[in-house]
Amino acid sequence: MQPPTKKARSDSEKATTFLQKGPSTPTSSEEAQRSNQRLRIVTWNVASYRAASGALLKYIQKTDPDIVCLQETKLQSSATPGPFLLPQYRSKTWFCSTARKGYSGTAVLSKWQPERIHRGIPGHPEHDAEGRCIVYEFPDFVLINVYVPNAGLAACERLSYRVEHWDCALRDYLKRLSAEGQWVILCGDMNVAMEDRDVYAVEACQGHAGFTRAERESFRETLRQAGLVDAFLVLHGDKAEPRFTFWDYRDSVGGVRRNGWRIDLFCVSAEMVERKAKETVAELDNCSEQDLLPTQAGRMTTTSVWKVVEVRPRADVYGSDHCPVEMELVRRPNSMEQAPMAAQLASEQQESTVLPKETSPSDEADALKRSASGEADAGDASRRAATPNPC
Repeated sequence: MQPPTKKARSDSEKATTFLQKGPSTPTSSEEAQRSNQRLRIVTWNVASYRAASGALLKYIQKTDPDIVCLQETKLQSSATPGPFLLPQYRSKTWFCSTARKGYSGTAVLSKWQPERIHRGIPGHPEHDAEGRCIVYEFPDFVLINVYVPNAGLAACERLSYRVEHWDCALRDYLKRLSAEGQWVILCGDMNVAMEDRDVYAVEACQGHAGFTRAERESFRETLRQAGLVDAFLVLHGDKAEPRFTFWDYRDSVGGVRRNGWRIDLFCVSAEMVERKAKETVAELDNCSEQDLLPTQAGRMTTTSVWKVVEVRPRADVYGSDHCPVEMELVRRPNSMEQAPMAAQLASEQQESTVLPKETSPSDEADALKRSASGEADAGDASRRAATPNPC
């Protein structure tokens, strides 16, 4: 449960109020320059956009992130929810479940315009029906927002689908990106607690969805083969607090969150985040130093333009049974000539740009309707090509 709140206003009222106040913008050339050198990304499972919309709008207004990745939006393709009208986000995409109404769904809002947008895991349209993945291809990296299927609340009835099918498809795509030398940011609700300290009590959680041996081993294997690391774990070690990102409503009393899990993660190409002191690495009970290194496929010949400097769960932010998790990156020194995104943003501050087709809410809805009816969107043609079994 959440602390008592006033009667919720309609989405249109919330959006109107926010637009009247306006987003925060740099007030000087110095601040504008700083904005080109820092990148803030947020991932948040909102457990129904309509229920969390007020908290989401308030959070965006206060923190003004550059990219917002949402999961479990439970929206329909015809919706035009409040945050998707915010003018500072040039690209807005949501991907809705066609398998079941009011179920699953993901969304991305970005101040920076991606080169390509994919709805679903590229190359694996068999998983599109639940709207669980959106990919933004930027010049500097590929951002993948996922809502990984839950293994099942009662008897882990979807464990086989999650481990043997979904995980394999995502792993296949991530391996392809690694082989191409792409820098990757994978974020979202992974629906798995990878380490023992990522649950409130190991014995109480053992064997439950999100903490089965099969899920944990499968997720570790995905990261290993793709050359990705858990950025929070690498930066802060296994004893960092706060760490939990999810609390079951049934275990919360009087708005106080109890019995937490850490299942909302940022996983990045290993070279994008620098390990701290060896003492910190030695604290990892279930993760050897070798586990933090990229696989051979993930080793890059160049240096990433962006470096991860912080990952923080915001347990103080309510609005869902999950909390937002923030990641901050900085542009490496002397890399402006290698940073197309920073150059793009600087240019857009001087002149207006024409939004890509994907960024229009009405066009998004039309595209999703076409997809639901079997008509492939031109921008998604590549991912609908036949691919070999990833497993």
